[in-house]
Amino acid sequence: MNKEDYEEELQETFAHFAAEYPNSALALITGLFVGLLEFSVKEQGGDEKMEIKIDGCGKRDIIVCAVTGYP
Repeated sequence: MNKEDYEEELQETFAHFAAEYPNSALALITGLFVGLLEFSVKEQGGDEKMEIKIDGCGKRDIIVCAVTGYP
């Protein structure tokens, strides 16, 4: 199976999961996005524990809040 086949299978499977469990799908995709973003910031020499801002280029900006402690 090549990369394109894996991508297509993943998209189809996730679409079925999201249709059945939309809240869980949103939580999953958000966690993956934030994890990838933190990894990218760290790889570029930044501090992934600080607030991360993404310029939406005239559309919606994204702000990932700094890591906070739990009481």
